[in-house]
Formats: sequence, structure tokens, C-alpha cells
Amino acid sequence: MSCTAPRGNRWWIALACAGLFACGDGGGGGGGETVLTGSLILPPANQCAGCTVANRTTSVLALNQNAAPRLITTIATDAQGGYVTPGLNNLLLGSRALIVVASVSQTAGLGGVESVSGGNNVKDFSVYTQIACQAAVFLTAGDAGNGTACGAFATLDPALVDGTRIRNLEQAANLIADRVNLSTDVARAACAVINCTFAGGAAASPECMAGAF
Repeated sequence: MSCTAPRGNRWWIALACAGLFACGDGGGGGGGETVLTGSLILPPANQCAGCTVANRTTSVLALNQNAAPRLITTIATDAQGGYVTPGLNNLLLGSRALIVVASVSQTAGLGGVESVSGGNNVKDFSVYTQIACQAAVFLTAGDAGNGTACGAFATLDPALVDGTRIRNLEQAANLIADRVNLSTDVARAACAVINCTFAGGAAASPECMAGAF
């Protein structure tokens, strides 16, 4: 399964989160109803041809271990690419690790991964968050996310996709984000991130990322 938004009853571009939507770690805090809000940052045209962030269908999903992410709700961005989820407390079913992904073209998605806490959680999405999102799907879904495209590794409980792991995935993704095409390169970039961060357990070196992607 790919880190993409559902279209009808199917998933776009099954390229093993194949070159699509990412995620990251934003600020949250406080108690009360859990809400995630932020903006989509439009990539340059050479990285996302024909893409737009305005009025985009956007899916909010919970990560699963050894299974595809579970759709929680569908929202839409506004004319500036901003988004806000409804209250999530009654929809999470125990999982705090979410991915949010918008369909920004016929072949590309843009989003990220977040470990939410109670209250308002703020997260903007760009190319590097999309890469990290794909990596998080591979790490948790395993074969269900075509994660074996990255080589053999044990899948993670979504509870382990916390702020620290997300920051490591995003740090690695940011090292190569300017060279990634959202329609064709995300899966390969996500595999490089997984391998160079030891499945998100440590920061990646520039040398490792340059050699892996």
C-alpha cells in the first residue's frame, strides 16, 4: 500500500507508497479534543508537475502494524492549501500515529506523519514530510505497504512511531528532498531514509543519504 489518498475504493499509485506522500512531527500539547491543522507547501513544478494544494481531497489515516493504514476521515484543503481535521478523540481507536495525505495531482500526493497529542497539533507538509510519511507506512505496514522494497526488516508497532522517530525520518528526508519527484521517487527515497536511520532509530548522515539515493 502506498502513502496516498484513496480515490473511490482504490489507492492511487501502488508504487509501494511508491513515490508519494510524507509526514512529520509537529507541535502539540494540552488536553481536550485532538485536532491536527497546518498547510500544504506546494513543491516546485520540476518536483510535482501540474500539482496544486488548493481545495484538495485529503485523507486522515491511522497507521497499522502488518496492515494498511486505516481511514479515519476525509477532509479538504482550503484555497490556500490549509487544512484542519475535525476532533479526532472518538476516531483514533487507541492509535496516536496518523498520516495525512492530499491528492495534489493525478499521480502525486503530499502529506506527512504525526504522533498526535491532546489539543491542537500543528503540522505543515512538504516534500520531505511526504518522504518520511512513506517511510512510516513501510515501517509499520510491512508487506501490506510493500515495505520489502526496502529490504528485510521487522515491522514496527505504530506506538513506536513517536516524535523522536518522526524527527529522525524527516531529518534524513530533508537531506534529499530537493532531488525527489513526488510522482516517481518517493518510494525509493523512503527506503533510503529507512536504511540510513536504522528504521528511524537514529539521525542519518549526509554521506549515507547521498549514497543511498
